[in-house]
Parts: sequence; C-alpha cells; structure tokens
Amino acid sequence: GFNGLINIIEIFDWILTDRLGVKKFKEYGYENVSYFPVFSFDSSFRLLNIERIYDITFVGSFNHQIQKKRSYWLERIARLGDKYCIKFSTGIYGEEYVKLLNQSKIVFNHSIRSEMNMRCFEVTACGALLFYEEDNLEIRDFFENGKECVLYNRENLEDLFEYYLSHDQERENIAYAGWKR
Repeated sequence: GFNGLINIIEIFDWILTDRLGVKKFKEYGYENVSYFPVFSFDSSFRLLNIERIYDITFVGSFNHQIQKKRSYWLERIARLGDKYCIKFSTGIYGEEYVKLLNQSKIVFNHSIRSEMNMRCFEVTACGALLFYEEDNLEIRDFFENGKECVLYNRENLEDLFEYYLSHDQERENIAYAGWKR
C-alpha cells in the first residue's frame, strides 16, 4: 500500500510503521516517522498437551503473485518430503490452527516486508520452534537466534532442519525459551 498512501500521507502529523516503512518514508523526505511493532501476542494461542507429529510446518498464503520470495523457500522445503513429515496448510484458523502449531516441531515462516509478523508470536506461543529469515529487520528486537528462534539463510536452511530435527533436546529447549519469552 505504499504507493496508495504516498498521495494522502500529507494529512497526517506522524507516521507509525514497520522498519521497512520507516526507511521508505524517510527516503521520500518524511521525517515524522517512527517504528511501531504492528503485531503482538494473542492469548488464544497456547500450549496444548498433544503430540508433535509434523517435523516441518508452513501455514500461510501460496499466492505466488503476493509471495514470490516465499515460493522459492517452500519449493526447497517440499523437496525434503521424502525425509521429513511436512505439512503445508492455508486457510486454517481458530482452534484448528492452534492445534496444528502445537502438532509441529518446527514452523517455517518468511515475511513479506521483513517485518516481525503475527505468525512469529503464534508459533512460539504454541511451543514450536520458529524458523525465520536471517535478514529480517525486526526479529532480533524480540527473539535471539539460537536461543529463542532459529534464523535461516539461502546457504543453511536444509542443514538447520537436519540439525534441529536430529537434536530433539536442543530444539525443544529453544522452542521452550521462545514460548517463555
């Protein structure tokens, strides 16, 4: 929505946006701009006492026109289907969504705008290990890599899956620390 906003932004005294938005608005000469974390914790997401049956889960949009970058990552994950129990899902909400996250050991997430999105909070609230892109602009404001989440890049994604799916205690410790945080 940046192009749509730029035509009306003059009527506002101050702009609150994510880190990428701050950068963009400042590039266009707007100084009354501040970072504001748009997403937060929702208490309906919680730990359930159920078995974690999926090794790697992804929940979100498969629309390639919107999620061009994400499609690349999902293709890589899909190739691991012979080795791991992988669950891709879209259009899932409410208790069904909470249950799916609780059934997942690792949940892969990739943002649209390098923002800290709601899924990060949902995943950790359900006790799964959050995998998020290493070059994200906001994740480190909330979670520490290797302590409360795992940050991946083009070179290490498959190796990180292999490591954390073969080191259960370490994976569970990081997921617990993310939940606790």
